[in-house]
Amino acid sequence: LAQCLQRIGTPKKIPRKQFEDSGRFPIVSQERDFINGYWSDEADVVHVESPLVVFGDHTQTLKYIDFNFVVGADGVKLLQPKPFLDPKYFYYFLMGNPVKSLGYARHFRLLKELEIVFPEPLREQERIVAILDEAFAAIATATANAEKNLANARELFESQLDDRLCDGSGEWTEKSLGDVCRIASKLVDPRDPEYADLPHVGAGNMVSRSGEIVDVQTAREEGLKSGKHVFDDEMVLYSKIRPYLMKVSRPTFDGLCSADVYPLLPSGDDLLRDFLFYLLLSEHF
Repeated sequence: LAQCLQRIGTPKKIPRKQFEDSGRFPIVSQERDFINGYWSDEADVVHVESPLVVFGDHTQTLKYIDFNFVVGADGVKLLQPKPFLDPKYFYYFLMGNPVKSLGYARHFRLLKELEIVFPEPLREQERIVAILDEAFAAIATATANAEKNLANARELFESQLDDRLCDGSGEWTEKSLGDVCRIASKLVDPRDPEYADLPHVGAGNMVSRSGEIVDVQTAREEGLKSGKHVFDDEMVLYSKIRPYLMKVSRPTFDGLCSADVYPLLPSGDDLLRDFLFYLLLSEHF
């Protein structure tokens, strides 16, 4: 990696608590969102003459930057490739070769060991970039369509639920949650070889309002020591650690979950798993 990077000056880094909600210049930090705040002082701006890559030392987040910006917070590494590397090829290569996660630790020391492989003609790098740009554009379109379909399905579900709850139909039965499903409570030691390589899900891995589970690591990778609960792909994971912060997921794998996540096993006779998932997502619960 060192042979592929140009030396650039160390810019001023703006602490997170000083980020502005609006301003002349975008702030880019190591957080997941692409733009993380705004700044007004032009003296702190990084002027980008050739695109570069921002690497989050703690988060491993990668961002392709082709505009002037301000660097936010700590843990941000600016990677300016030398002229023999197409900047976007370099960005895609890093995306395709992530370093091993160490949790909330410094990762640039691992990134420095990465061997960058590339075709020498820039035009061949540009050809590869064009193919990948087209592929990622198609993925973005498919993702947007899937999210729209999920939103439509949720709206339809809630509409039907409203109609049924208001029509007084005797076909609906009201029971407590404990009557139609149980909270799985098998507590295990995540250091046990039987469980150490199972994925671990906490509330932070569950995406609000979508049901997605992201950025999951194994119990061994996270270095877990305290007991965790076992779940499987027939359960619904439910977390409501605050009244306004409710998350629900349908896992497609077996794993372990933290104390802030309840694995619910519905009764197939009274309550279907998918119905429970959408009910918990709805505003009626």
